[in-house]
Amino acid sequence: MSSLFSLLFQGYIYLDLRGADSASPTTPTGLQAGFTTSSGVITSNDNETDENTERLGRIREVCRRFKVPPEIYNKGRSAAAADSGRVGKFRCHPFFIAKQLRTLFCMVPKTGSTSWKSSLTALIRPLIANSSEISPNRSLGPRQVLPRVCKLNSTAREDMFERYFKFAIVRHPLARLYSAYDNKFRAVEDRQVRYGYHPKNRRNVLRKTQHFYNNSKRIYFARFVKFLTMANPTGYDWHWKPTYMLCNPCLTQFDYIGKLETIERDQGEIFQRLSKYSTVTNAKLPHLNPQRHDGEQWSQTTCSSLGCMSTPVLNEFAKIPREDMSKLLKIYALDFEMYGYQMPAI
Repeated sequence: MSSLFSLLFQGYIYLDLRGADSASPTTPTGLQAGFTTSSGVITSNDNETDENTERLGRIREVCRRFKVPPEIYNKGRSAAAADSGRVGKFRCHPFFIAKQLRTLFCMVPKTGSTSWKSSLTALIRPLIANSSEISPNRSLGPRQVLPRVCKLNSTAREDMFERYFKFAIVRHPLARLYSAYDNKFRAVEDRQVRYGYHPKNRRNVLRKTQHFYNNSKRIYFARFVKFLTMANPTGYDWHWKPTYMLCNPCLTQFDYIGKLETIERDQGEIFQRLSKYSTVTNAKLPHLNPQRHDGEQWSQTTCSSLGCMSTPVLNEFAKIPREDMSKLLKIYALDFEMYGYQMPAI
């Protein structure tokens, strides 16, 4: 791994990425008129397409500027093991195939990914219900109709990455992080769900931070953040791993990058692309993971220097020691820059 990223992960340096939204990176040649992708040409016909073109251009510029090493996508292994540009096993891990829609969906946890898998399944189901591709007695859920790209051989994988429409949904890094904690740890602590997510993750957090919390068995959000600042991001669980480490944006030529914050308009353009192959009309994204919290304060968004989140979430971030917050922002700094979110000033 390059010295830049080794130091970044250890917290010894700080990439000054504040103000990313106020000055967009230089747009590569040709992006203003239309960006040619592997699955066609995105032309600037309306505001939504212009916005997507700007997002794609920003990603490519950040990749060029920071020279993200391939081994980032291979859990710290060597660049050779990362397949150096070929569609290796680690590069394809979060990608799911919607074969009948000629689409690859990169699943970023805590960005509405469950809803997207449900929607893609609903679009595909009518296309294969009477097909010989699947047993008539077999249920047609996401597991059956959306296999992982990694299950294919390398030749088939590379062909799909070259020809298929590729999209992903991203989210404000801090909002996504708290959502992961809320779902995988807090709900267990408050006994809203019976079982935790991977007991190994819980044990790791408790073991690594026990010195700071007098061997307490409760995982508060500040404790979870402390754990993140002490661990190597390449080994994070994918629910809280930085987004740029998941979808390989510097190796994959995406056609569309949506944002959870603008999903109402982004989903329309994505479904329009998918309608070329689907028989379903007026598709709309369902909300499959309803808010567990009661109270108006959880449903309303408040904006601060950290970003726009509900007041209780902002209060949780306010409890994090300044030193830990600084380290946390370093870990997710590239997500802020790559996806155009304002870097918080602390």
